Amino acid sequence: MTDKKLGYFNSRRSFIKNSIKYCLPSAVALSSFLTQAKCKKTPTVPEIPITVSGNIIYFNHTQGEITRIPYSGLSGENKSVSVSDINNFPRTSRNLNQNVGDVDSSRIAVRYADNGQNMGTLASFSTTGGTRIALPSQSMDMHVFLMNENQHYGKIDDEVAQGGGHLRYPANVTWHREDIDGVTGPEQPITDAMTDLNNALNPFGIKYGNFTKVNSYGDLAVGYHNQKSPGFRSLDWVGAKHNLKPIGMLMMFITEIFENVTMTANIAGTNTHDIINDFTTGHLNNDGRDLLAYVYAKDTKTPS
Repeated sequence: MTDKKLGYFNSRRSFIKNSIKYCLPSAVALSSFLTQAKCKKTPTVPEIPITVSGNIIYFNHTQGEITRIPYSGLSGENKSVSVSDINNFPRTSRNLNQNVGDVDSSRIAVRYADNGQNMGTLASFSTTGGTRIALPSQSMDMHVFLMNENQHYGKIDDEVAQGGGHLRYPANVTWHREDIDGVTGPEQPITDAMTDLNNALNPFGIKYGNFTKVNSYGDLAVGYHNQKSPGFRSLDWVGAKHNLKPIGMLMMFITEIFENVTMTANIAGTNTHDIINDFTTGHLNNDGRDLLAYVYAKDTKTPS
């Protein structure tokens, strides 16, 4: 190789070496700059509270509206709501519904009102007679659900302590027909059971949820079985023994669906049907309607 060519390659090698030497820190600096720019967070601008207003409407959760009390305040502001609120005004001036019975002094569920006829989003539930909620971000009504006096709510509360007493499925449950054990039975007891349950979930115009039949792949399968017990359920299947009398079938469908949906079993050590069914007709009784609506009223799930 000639000296001329050798000088060229030495010069070329020196140029590359110097380029790496002087350009590398710049590349590192650029990478660091881009990383810092990427990781830098935009400051959160707090929402400016606005004045909101509406009515706090108090309901007996199975009988309907008791009274309504206007409110006004800043969005996000904490507000106390209690069972005793309904007693803070003279009876003649608070439009009290005289047809609604006395209420439980401890349990209270507060929900932001839905624009339609569905039960709205849960703001708070308490068993101490009162609670605090944040006022909504816009003007709207709030619904307070109070429970009936002298009922079996403690039986549901005991289930809550064991991890149950709340909704297993969405508030709007889909179900389909499915028999097991190679047996079947009449459709009427199933139809009557679903009618009873749906009526319990829409007692006065605000819908807590519903049961809707689908052709297949519902949340819940319902049918007849040939197991030893009159009522039987396994995971997402519930049913009644195929050779019961119609009243017994109806009772078992209601009981098994109730227990499955509310995640309860023989509530408080008593056969559930002893509490929630009318033994003369087999239908869901007042206690059953009361307890089913109670589970829905305090749950975080809402009808879609």
